[in-house]
Amino acid sequence: MDLGRPKSPRERASNATRRRYLRLAGGSGIAGLAGCTALSRSGPDEITVGYKPMFPFLQALLLDERGEFDRLSVDVETENFGESGLTIMQSFGRGDLDVAFVGITPAIVMQDRGLPGKVVAANNVEGFVFVGRDSFAERWADHEGPVAFDAFEEERGRPVEFATPPESSVAYVLLHHWLETMVGQPPADVDVTAMSGAGPVRQALVSGEADATCIMEPIRTILTRADAPISRLAWAGEFMSGQPGGVTVMHDRLRNDHPDLAAEFLELHEEATAFATENPDEAAEHVSNAIGSGTLPPEAAREALNSEAANFVTDPREIVDDTPLFCDGMADLERTEARIDAEDVFDFGPYDRL
Repeated sequence: MDLGRPKSPRERASNATRRRYLRLAGGSGIAGLAGCTALSRSGPDEITVGYKPMFPFLQALLLDERGEFDRLSVDVETENFGESGLTIMQSFGRGDLDVAFVGITPAIVMQDRGLPGKVVAANNVEGFVFVGRDSFAERWADHEGPVAFDAFEEERGRPVEFATPPESSVAYVLLHHWLETMVGQPPADVDVTAMSGAGPVRQALVSGEADATCIMEPIRTILTRADAPISRLAWAGEFMSGQPGGVTVMHDRLRNDHPDLAAEFLELHEEATAFATENPDEAAEHVSNAIGSGTLPPEAAREALNSEAANFVTDPREIVDDTPLFCDGMADLERTEARIDAEDVFDFGPYDRL
């Protein structure tokens, strides 16, 4: 799917100039309330925020689209990685980002690699839905569990084919957990094909190359509105309260050296979370604009925001209990050299300062 158009250097420079002008002109907002004038003199002149315009990173999307980063006491340069050849992890590892909006599994890998950052906020919870093409969904409706898989294989002469994003993704780990623990279907007895991203997964499902998948919004809404032959199998919230998805990782140089600025950033994050919940119509307009109205019209964005899988939070403690499952998953997949302790992934200090 189209993940939005990255801002050009000219646009980023223009945004930074506007933010600087607003502060010099005496704009108050959060900076004035938090007493950050002194902080801006002693702290950094600018921070850089990286994200993709996707639902797990909705807070960054809304803050950027609405110009809310202008309210911080420092300039903010945003990097939209929607069509970038460089990954957010690579950029963070090079020291180019102060804040990165990523999935919980990349955040675990970052910890394993010793990158200087911690998760300081959650972005969303229970954000995945399991869907299947009608050929499998009908078997599932008749016989939930392993019987449905056996019935499909007997009828088609092959196992059920699942398509997912890459093995390092949240969806890939969650799918294996659902199959093995919740369904009782050994993952080895189905075919799971890891693809390069959400777009290829969607195409595989539409074309019939895959029978089922684990997807997030707004992809499910887009498929449903296009009358794709899919049906819901299950939702992550039915078996995992607080299933982590997108998170906010903050560089140590910001967390440790400028705690007031770190807390100021999370205050904006929390306000964006509230805005998405309390103003869904306006939020839908911004989401549509960021992702592309041709891919996601405002009415489709509004429908997606009303989905059971659209749950936005800020408090990092809401995802702590289920993060160990993903730490185990990344170790089992050999995406980390050792099992990462979930406690080492988080820093609650910036959020607690609120």
